[in-house]
Amino acid sequence: METNNLCQNLFIQSSKQTKEELTRLLVQALKSLGYTKSATTLQEESNTKLEENLIHNFRENLMQGKWTEVVELLPNLGLSTESGSKIEYLIMEQKYLELVESRNVQGALDCLREELTPLSEDSDRLHKLASFLLCRNAKELFETASWEGAQEGSRIKLILSVQNFMPPKLMISENRLETLLSQAISYQTSFCKYHNTEARDFSFLNDHQCPKKLIPAVPIQVLDHDDEVWMVTFSMNGLSMASVTKSCSILIWTVNPEDNSISQKILIDSAHSKEMTSIGWSYCSKFLVSTSYDRSVKLWSAESGDCLATFTNHSEEVRSAIFTPDNCRIISASADRYVIVMDLEGRELHRWKAPRVGKLSISEDGSRMVGSCLDKNCLLLFQLDELNNYPDPQIIEVDDIIVSSTISRDGRYLVGNVSESKPELYIWDLETKKCVRRLFGHSRKTFAIRCTFGGINDQFIACGSEDCNAYIWNRNDCHYLERLVGHGGAVNDVAWSPINPYLLLTASDDHTIRVWSCPEHDSDGSDHSDTEMNDGHSED
Repeated sequence: METNNLCQNLFIQSSKQTKEELTRLLVQALKSLGYTKSATTLQEESNTKLEENLIHNFRENLMQGKWTEVVELLPNLGLSTESGSKIEYLIMEQKYLELVESRNVQGALDCLREELTPLSEDSDRLHKLASFLLCRNAKELFETASWEGAQEGSRIKLILSVQNFMPPKLMISENRLETLLSQAISYQTSFCKYHNTEARDFSFLNDHQCPKKLIPAVPIQVLDHDDEVWMVTFSMNGLSMASVTKSCSILIWTVNPEDNSISQKILIDSAHSKEMTSIGWSYCSKFLVSTSYDRSVKLWSAESGDCLATFTNHSEEVRSAIFTPDNCRIISASADRYVIVMDLEGRELHRWKAPRVGKLSISEDGSRMVGSCLDKNCLLLFQLDELNNYPDPQIIEVDDIIVSSTISRDGRYLVGNVSESKPELYIWDLETKKCVRRLFGHSRKTFAIRCTFGGINDQFIACGSEDCNAYIWNRNDCHYLERLVGHGGAVNDVAWSPINPYLLLTASDDHTIRVWSCPEHDSDGSDHSDTEMNDGHSED
């Protein structure tokens, strides 16, 4: 492999400097693993020291609290004036805190006035340090200063802080080889198309590659409905889900986390008088909010199925509604060109004048909300950092009308289905306001096909399709990984469990929801995609 050749060249043709650095890293790693004798032998055989005597003495004196000796060594380290001053300040602050802890008030005052003050221009920090003298005992000092006391732990933290201003040639940062190996693993997993696990038992003996079996591509259950299923969504806690049919029924289901089986809990017939446009869960997973062409927003109890309130703040059909993380507010968007914030009594708290928004999506922490516009080529980015602060949205120009969209849980990315003749999914980076990827493979001509993020760290994207299939992509790859076959009608919506990366739902015009999971984690990594996924594998 190319990687192996690179490593061979690195070791065989490496410069003297590279060999010395590798040896120092190995010595440090051996010591951290407890192989002190081996580390000593390697240093002797290679004639390479982990640290020069000067740095060794600096570290030893610091750990023993010999502050004068430590400061006297600083000019001999060849540091810049700025770095030397910052290191000296850190050392003197540790000294001051230890004097306060030992109740040496006069010594602490002298340190503050004569040693710390000349090194710092941060008067607020100096005043804060002076206030520690008022602490009545060591425990109060530890809590007030967020400090561990004059012990080995706090001095080790001091060394870690000092290392930030030391050239690595003088003092290698702690666990450097472990850090490099961790970075290598992260790099490899970022390019692993099927990486969908939190397991950390990676092997350093071979390159990382997850098997295909970690993708939920095997049907395990079919949930029957009495009409076309237009929407499906999991509750925030992943223990319930709700579906919506063409005939305006809302079905609430219970999800068994042990075996991923799903059973119907509540049926709400004729939830609205006209076609429904959205369904969403509260963050506490106790309530649902629905919207419809009948111009209403309705609040439902997920426990009983009772309608708790009907809100008529809009004058045209309502296209979308979501809860905020405090579970106390609902934000709705309508064809009347308003986005409204209301409390659970229907009292209006704020309204934005906006283009016709077809879908609202909100990040898991509620700090960022995105609206996809139906009559303009743009996204509306709302920053909701403060509870009662509602700044005007930023406008992000896009290439086409966005039919449906979903924000990632961390609020960084948005995926949307566009309305152009060539069906594609666009992924936008909401930090840079740029489209970073276009995904293709599915079919969409007429319907508002929905898509979602899912899997570990929202690494995957799933989307329905008018060709009766659903598709799964790794969000870093424009070609789909899996085509989920089995439905007899257009797949309108998809939902990925927020707590189980191996559980996916697809909702279809064939009056069913299909439940997809992973095969048993067999050792051969069998391919269960496409033609192998059929009704013969499902359980009614």
